[in-house]
Amino acid sequence: MSESFMLAEVVASVFYISALVTIFEIGLQCFMTIFGLFLYLQSTTEQRRGRLPYIVVSFAILFISSFSAGLDALVTFRSLYTSAGPQDYIRIITILENGWHRVASTFCANAYVLIGDAVLLYRCYVIWMDKRWVMAVPTLTYLSTTAVTFSTAVLSIKQSTLGPMPESAIHTYRNLTTAFIFLTVALNIILTSLISFRLLRAHKQIASVLPDRDMSYVYKNVITILVEAALPLTLTGLGYALVEVVRLAIFWKNRPETMELVRAAYAFAILYYAFAALSPQMIIFRVTTGRSWMRHEEARSAAPSGHPSQPLRFNHALAGDPTSFASSLVAGSRGSHANDASEPSLAGKPT
Repeated sequence: MSESFMLAEVVASVFYISALVTIFEIGLQCFMTIFGLFLYLQSTTEQRRGRLPYIVVSFAILFISSFSAGLDALVTFRSLYTSAGPQDYIRIITILENGWHRVASTFCANAYVLIGDAVLLYRCYVIWMDKRWVMAVPTLTYLSTTAVTFSTAVLSIKQSTLGPMPESAIHTYRNLTTAFIFLTVALNIILTSLISFRLLRAHKQIASVLPDRDMSYVYKNVITILVEAALPLTLTGLGYALVEVVRLAIFWKNRPETMELVRAAYAFAILYYAFAALSPQMIIFRVTTGRSWMRHEEARSAAPSGHPSQPLRFNHALAGDPTSFASSLVAGSRGSHANDASEPSLAGKPT
């Protein structure tokens, strides 16, 4: 089997798998955004307070990711419709990759990645508001990612409008693309670690206050941490970055492993861009359904007003004790869920 035929098979299979994943991803987004809007419109004025920005961001991610998916479908259609064989298919794909639709699709994909990272950054800021200095590193990382994104977009537009770039510009573009991958993954790791640490510390503290709580609540807390910290996004992004490091290291050596690494890189990239849209949507969905906190004050709210499930045991921590935040955080999150009786109960980009 020739190298061009193998490459054409890899690219075509990636297009097919990406289309399937995108259909599933867009479908989930449509459900979460529409159902979240329905609950918002059905809720009272008091319950709506602070949720409108989340609704707007949710629809923005949906529209941008859908537009990007539509442009990718256009590239797939044109490449398959006009090609006459494996070699011609690769030639057409190379031409279309430099077209305006691919440039716009890539920019949209990077845009909703930045919006999702902004959601995570804001949530991390809310939960660490009492120690704002913690947010210095993730904020600088986010600003660097934004700068790299716009620099990459400028080079892509120049290539699309002015024709092929010189070798130095191509090298710069590859470096910027690699930098974007590693900056976004590094940002996800930092934010996931900070949010997970705060939530795990909170649940550990509440365990000492209510040692006999129902075990189903423990599993629900694990799911909450996974969603709030966007752990799937971080894991897929980390896999994507590691595979890219190995692939770029042996790319110029014409090793036979290169093709397998291309497959792995595409697989992780598809999952990464899918979770880049789904992870913030799941967080927003928890907010719009009243199952997550929106402000720092809510994290420090009183205990639930419902009837206690066991005898109360008071935590005699000092007011200045930093662990008192953890107990208040979990108490506040359970309180907002217990008091929201009016809402229905629910269970929990490359192409």
